[in-house]
Amino acid sequence: NNRWYGSLFTTITDFPISEMTLGMNMLSNLSDSSHIAGLSLTYSPLDHLRFAGTLYTYLGDPNGEYTYTGNSTSVELSGSVEF
Repeated sequence: NNRWYGSLFTTITDFPISEMTLGMNMLSNLSDSSHIAGLSLTYSPLDHLRFAGTLYTYLGDPNGEYTYTGNSTSVELSGSVEF
């Protein structure tokens, strides 16, 4: 069973201020027409401190690789400090 995938990643720095970055991405299983689309925002007020949030939405056939759980969206929050 062959699987074909495609992806698109875009990043906009300094959005809307120099400490923030906007990311948009999509990962697609072209074989079953299921997709994950993500929108992320990262805030780095200091060189070694970072906060991020990502909203994912799952699109396509309900029985696809990315949609089989029945969830239409998910949110990921993270933070990091480097020493």
